[in-house]
Amino acid sequence: MKTRFLLIGSVLLAIAVMGFKTEKMKKIQSYSISVIIKLPAEKVWTLISKDYGSVQNYADQIHKSEYTDGYIKGGENCQRICYLNSEQTTYYKEKMVNVDNENMSYTNIMTEVGKLPIVPGVSKTLFKVVRLTDSSCELIANSEYRTKPALMGVLFKGKFKATMTDYLISVASYAQTGVPVTKENFKEIKKDFLTSQP
Repeated sequence: MKTRFLLIGSVLLAIAVMGFKTEKMKKIQSYSISVIIKLPAEKVWTLISKDYGSVQNYADQIHKSEYTDGYIKGGENCQRICYLNSEQTTYYKEKMVNVDNENMSYTNIMTEVGKLPIVPGVSKTLFKVVRLTDSSCELIANSEYRTKPALMGVLFKGKFKATMTDYLISVASYAQTGVPVTKENFKEIKKDFLTSQP
């Protein structure tokens, strides 16, 4: 009888521990990154906020992007869809909220995904442009996200962070040159950007 109670107790303890670990993995993951851009803050802010629907020009992983719901330029509640493949089956929809033109910041919320492990509504990024001098600024991304399954959020955190870093470098390049960033030219763009950093 005593052995039976010990066995039941051990099973219940194991279930409780597994439940705790699962809840812990479900927590929101986060990271912050930034890049220094040798351009006036206002120019970078205009690109990421007003030209919101043309993100494929400065994000090499995006096959095509466009405004949705009748929007034609960036601003509060503006929405866009980003397709990651030519079949347009892998995609995500995003929405701009908390737009602060004076402090050059907004939050980008994922509202819908297709064939991606990201949990929409929870996953978001705060973008902020900080003026350093008249001819330089810092572009900051503070991201929070959750994945399904939750374990992927922990396992792929480094990959997500690296992808966002590449995105910020692409923004810097496109803002400086006006040349769209593609999968074919990104490697050289990244190399040039990193060697130009102090």
